[in-house]
Amino acid sequence: MKTFSKAIMAGMMIAISVMPGLRAMAQSDPKPAIVISMAPIEEQMKDIGYITDASGFGQMSFLIKMQIEQFLKGIDTEKPSGMFLYFEENEEEPNGLAFLPITNIDDFLNTVSQYAKVDEGNDFTTIIPTNGQELLMKQIGDYAYFAEREEMFENINSDPAEMVGDLPEQYNMGARIFAQRIPEAMREMWLDTIEDGYNDSMGDLGGIPSEIQEKNFEMQMETFRSLINETEEVVIGFAADKELESMYFDMKLVGLDGSKMAEDSAAQQGIKPSNFSGLLSIKDALFTANLCGELGESEKEIYSNMIESSRDEIFKELNDSDFSDKELDQMESIVEDLLKVAADTVKDGRMDGGMVVTGAEKVEFAFGMQVTDAVRLEEAVQDLVKFAEAEPEFTEFVEFNLNSGKVGEMRLHEIVIQLADANPDMAEVMGDEFTVLLAVGQNEVFVVGSSEGPMELMKLATEPSDAQPDDLYAMQYNMYLAPMLELSSKVDGNEITQEMAEKLAESGKDRIRLDFEWIKNGIQGRLDIQDGVLELFSVAMQNLGGMGGGAEF
Repeated sequence: MKTFSKAIMAGMMIAISVMPGLRAMAQSDPKPAIVISMAPIEEQMKDIGYITDASGFGQMSFLIKMQIEQFLKGIDTEKPSGMFLYFEENEEEPNGLAFLPITNIDDFLNTVSQYAKVDEGNDFTTIIPTNGQELLMKQIGDYAYFAEREEMFENINSDPAEMVGDLPEQYNMGARIFAQRIPEAMREMWLDTIEDGYNDSMGDLGGIPSEIQEKNFEMQMETFRSLINETEEVVIGFAADKELESMYFDMKLVGLDGSKMAEDSAAQQGIKPSNFSGLLSIKDALFTANLCGELGESEKEIYSNMIESSRDEIFKELNDSDFSDKELDQMESIVEDLLKVAADTVKDGRMDGGMVVTGAEKVEFAFGMQVTDAVRLEEAVQDLVKFAEAEPEFTEFVEFNLNSGKVGEMRLHEIVIQLADANPDMAEVMGDEFTVLLAVGQNEVFVVGSSEGPMELMKLATEPSDAQPDDLYAMQYNMYLAPMLELSSKVDGNEITQEMAEKLAESGKDRIRLDFEWIKNGIQGRLDIQDGVLELFSVAMQNLGGMGGGAEF
């Protein structure tokens, strides 16, 4: 218990003090560059209870609260706390001013005195922890402020709760960075560090010519410069939300008016919804993804360079192969057609695609993407099939059925693979006979792979989406742990994995989701973890003989 008590106290000291090495702040700029907030302790305690309950360690909540409460004497648990960080020109380290809401300063200092030396002076109280780093404290109104130098207290010019804004209401812990308040010299130093790191790694990307690497890096550095020098605000935060039954991490980037980020954001407004978002709703998914947006000019150039570098590497590999001259000409022609389709799609700028991997019984997948010239892609695939049919090692286990039918207005092609003979290990999870279907429209292609019902999955994948513009995300990824663990347990026979899968399936809250959406002048993203995932800790601890479920203390 004593060790746990010290850990809690150490955490509180970190929350209210400034990390060693922060220096005095000159009076030139009273506005903080970084605002860090912590939600009121009362709210934090509720969320601790929620997280421990969701994890299956509900009885720990009482113990944690009991441990923490002995350090809360004199602290106002209904108000937020936090820290302000300031930057000085030509200084590499920020200067900090922390604040803590207080109801009784004497009670608070009595608690602190158990872990650090407290010297009460006329203007300031000096707190000296065991590391010897002196910390000054001063009470002003309902708050105690902490800093290393007296000059820092001259920056106190308003209610700190107003300065942190809505961060404590949104997040257990959050931060807002005002990028333009960070000195330009420091931003340039960060860019120099990025550039030095690139120069050190030049040549490590095997197969990509150095001139293409350099060109790509120049464009990437331009993007970095825009992000670092043209960003107005960055917001990051973590929250546990009982109503949403999840925990999430947020990040938001907002650019200055006229910045590249603002221009990119404006270019995404009003674009039509994805044609492939229907893939997100297919049942028994292990993983889903959707991408929809318009490429800017710099992105087009970067992707075009990547395609060109891929071409050089592929042709090098082909020339090093044992193909005959005729076979080499055939393969080079096929590669040229495929790369031309990719290059034209990038040039047009519309990036729209989606995919799903399912696993109710066997692993299946469906993939769809918009392409500029699907007919040319189809012809290249047909040429590739003809090439493969001439090779006995392909036809021994693979059957090609070109123009096997239609799905809607799209032409259908079929490949049947005898996995039981070709790869028994893959057959365990994908089925003995695995069918791949290719559906080709005017500007879109779908690829489906299944041993159970490939045509049924293709019909689901190609059904028109009912997504509306308000539902549009730039990117969205979803991972479902219950079916993933269920499939894994079938393959390796692990009983613990099976128990975890059943636990998650029972709760129905097994999703981990990452999404990004465009906002005015910027972009925001969220990593959302449904709280059923926390129950995995309880199952693991129980099976390890630990203290899950009804453990006693």
